Amino acid sequence: MKKLLRKKYLPFYFLVIVSIFIVISSFFLLPELKSVAFVNFKIVNVEPIDGLLTVVCEGSEEISNYIVTVKDLNDNILLEQSSQNKRIDISSLHLNYGETVNISVTAQNDKYHKTAVNTYQYTSNNPSFNLQNSHLTTPNEAQVFQIDGEFAENTYTFLIKYQDLTIYTSSLSNTLKVPYSYLAGYNGRLTAYIENAEHQIVSEFRFYNNPTLVGDVTITSPTDNLAMVKDDVLVTYTGGEHATKFILDVYLGAKLVGSFTAEDHQVTIPAKTFKTDATYKLTLKAIYEDYVEIAKTSTINLIIDSNTKTLPVTIDYNYQNLKPNTQISLATRTEGATIKYTLNGQNPNKYGATYTGPITITEDVTLKCVAVKNKQGSSDITTYNIHVGHKQPVIYLSPSNQSKNFGVKSVGYTNERAEMNKIANYVEERLKDYGFIVYRNDPTKSMDVWINESHKYGADLHFAIHSNASTDHHSKGMEIYVDNTQSKTLSIATKIYENLYAIYPNKDATTDRGIKFAEGRLGEVRSSNLSNGILIEIAHHDYLEDAKWLVEKQKEIGYNIADSIAEYYQMR
Repeated sequence: MKKLLRKKYLPFYFLVIVSIFIVISSFFLLPELKSVAFVNFKIVNVEPIDGLLTVVCEGSEEISNYIVTVKDLNDNILLEQSSQNKRIDISSLHLNYGETVNISVTAQNDKYHKTAVNTYQYTSNNPSFNLQNSHLTTPNEAQVFQIDGEFAENTYTFLIKYQDLTIYTSSLSNTLKVPYSYLAGYNGRLTAYIENAEHQIVSEFRFYNNPTLVGDVTITSPTDNLAMVKDDVLVTYTGGEHATKFILDVYLGAKLVGSFTAEDHQVTIPAKTFKTDATYKLTLKAIYEDYVEIAKTSTINLIIDSNTKTLPVTIDYNYQNLKPNTQISLATRTEGATIKYTLNGQNPNKYGATYTGPITITEDVTLKCVAVKNKQGSSDITTYNIHVGHKQPVIYLSPSNQSKNFGVKSVGYTNERAEMNKIANYVEERLKDYGFIVYRNDPTKSMDVWINESHKYGADLHFAIHSNASTDHHSKGMEIYVDNTQSKTLSIATKIYENLYAIYPNKDATTDRGIKFAEGRLGEVRSSNLSNGILIEIAHHDYLEDAKWLVEKQKEIGYNIADSIAEYYQMR
């Protein structure tokens, strides 16, 4: 009986299994079926149609959108735009005569997209303005335009517009001379055009009559061909008077890899912009409004080295006034590095002895030292012009004036100005006990006043005291700034930092932020303002544990800083 039942229902079981198989197969095949509209989708031609340069595609059906991308032979995108049909107008792309570009198209509907099977290479044969034409008029002299390309007579028209007003027209020839009288009454930008027989623009050239001119601009750092560690790169510059904007373009070869707006005479290029072991070209443009063609530029080359640079060598005492027979110690914050030095001003890379322990100084010497480590770049050579003598040191304390930087209120942190001045009180008290001459800034006045006072008082050390904060309020830790690796204050900054970080309570992999090089970013350490500046960010006032330490241990923090300064100047 059971066998009969099995035979009876066998066709039913078979039908169910087949149905399940079809459903599953349809599920996996659906994308392929849906994409049948893209079969053999390709670019068949790029040609003028009704005077408009047009990309013609075939092989796609029921497609709602097309994206065309035009790149030059260096892979820079010249044009990217969408279209609703397979004849895509790219006439806004004004190519130079003989210029070759690569064109690709992607078709897409609501769920799927398909790139054309071919990239079309197109070379323009339209006439165009020679790139060497002058972008500036000369008063009372004809403006000359050279035109590249071959073309039949009366097939193209040349015209000049000021804004929307046409002020000059003629038939096109390979050399055109426009009398200055046509241009004299129009100041600023004018545009010359070449139009085809269908009155479509095929080339344009912007030039300027009596415009606002910007001053020369110069990149001041980093220096040309400087090998850099793979890190954010700060670019500083001077000049560019009358410019309304500054743009920094970064090129790898001929490919533009980044463009950044600069402000306050500096711009930071993120580390992610760079690849190691590559040379980049940085071009800064100082531009008035959008007068790009007459912008002033400054260009440097930047080598990104794959090797991490070894940190510089520091000295433990004030080399500018050293007590006789002092034993000095040399150090670098790069673990495992070897220090080489000379005492006669010679190059330590070539002539240096290996540092093994303290060096006794009995007379004035020129100490040059470098730190080296296998598979890393050598540090910059540091020069210490050691003078044997002694004087009463002068310290200028400059605690923060930022009264609106509020901290964690629950632990008693009020604002940065109030709390940093409390710490500065302890630093001042301790330093005076050691015999230092100490001056303080007036927090109601500006940084320019403080810098001038520091110079006036002949300060040996200008010490700015701050606390830090982060945008997400999760960061913690300590850091200290000098201007660059050659700053005179590098050694004392290192001593202050290392001694203070030793008592910092919230140590982990992120909090030892170390010695930072401001490279012109901070006014109170900038070499052009002060040769003896340091700025410390003791801890983060918006992070609970850091703020608590800043409030509860102000005397300990202040005395620790003062003790480090006293050790360095041999006053303790």
